[in-house]
Amino acid sequence: MSSPLEPVSSAAQPKPKVRKTLDTTDPDRVHHVVLNHLTPETERTTHYFWSICRRMRIDDAAIGQRLFEMNRAAFDEDADVLKHQQAMIDRDPARAALANLDADKATVAARRIVRRKIEAEKAKA
Repeated sequence: MSSPLEPVSSAAQPKPKVRKTLDTTDPDRVHHVVLNHLTPETERTTHYFWSICRRMRIDDAAIGQRLFEMNRAAFDEDADVLKHQQAMIDRDPARAALANLDADKATVAARRIVRRKIEAEKAKA
């Protein structure tokens, strides 16, 4: 029997059924949640924490190890991209404003909220 995380040729796989509700009784259903947390350390560095939660095959250590390895590879790629982005920012002597994309709306809004709170605290002092 193959693991639910091993790739299988598409010819061997039946078409997936569209589920309107989540079947929480199926112990083989691949379901996991990846949490990631970013905490600024300095102006130029950030701690990048991540963790994985799952509810399928909890007693199977091999599944846990495979999920860890897959997610570790993805987060290592992210960290490499972020490192290169920071290097590009550091090389810009004009410190040009960074472009915001549609995907940045939530973080832009969060920065504005934090900025307003800092300004409000400074005004009280």
